[in-house]
Amino acid sequence: MLFAATSSQAEPHWQDIQRQFPQVNLQQFDAASATFMALHTPSAARLTRGSIVLLPDAHQHAFSPSLLNQLRLSLPDRGWDLWVLPQPDPVTATNSAQQLTLQKNQLSQRWQLLAQQARLKPPVIVIAQGEIAAVMNLLLTDSLNMPPAALVNLGAYLSATEQQSSFAQNVLNKVPVLDLLTAHDHPQALASATARAELGQQRGNALYRQRHLNDGFHQQSLQHWQVNEIIGWLHSTGF
Repeated sequence: MLFAATSSQAEPHWQDIQRQFPQVNLQQFDAASATFMALHTPSAARLTRGSIVLLPDAHQHAFSPSLLNQLRLSLPDRGWDLWVLPQPDPVTATNSAQQLTLQKNQLSQRWQLLAQQARLKPPVIVIAQGEIAAVMNLLLTDSLNMPPAALVNLGAYLSATEQQSSFAQNVLNKVPVLDLLTAHDHPQALASATARAELGQQRGNALYRQRHLNDGFHQQSLQHWQVNEIIGWLHSTGF
């Protein structure tokens, strides 16, 4: 795992990354409640559009041969200042409710620390993956301090079935939300997508959009579709 949160565990991994990619800019964030390192890539365009924060799911990182790596390479060229946070630390809980509470606390602490210390350039957009995306949606419902201006979900889901109804309420958030889904996402992501789409339609929420790519695309085409969908949606939403 390349992105561990505690500095003592992370040092060897960051050293490996810096040896392989000496041009990367890694910054450490410290507070009593959290310590982590994040990758920063400034905008490569003449005009900076804002900041995008990538939140990888468990076992993912900015250099994974996946969409995250494609976004890391593409977004700065499109004018975005990019930050990639570490994957979430594992939490130990006795039940799903406690697990979700611990996940929310961990992400909230990291988010507040980043927002306070990173000098993010507005507007700030979050692109979150898998279960950590669902956790961010719930934090927005809980009135997160210094919330992002918009949120992009990549195959968002909660592993506990009994928590899915609360996640579906993310369509009522007061920030624009784009749900991107593919046939390769976690089964829970696909199972809960219909409920979110129906609720968004029932409530007439113009800030919520859902896009689903059917199977039949190879990996490179899938990644290009996802990047283009994200950039196109950001433009259409005014970012």
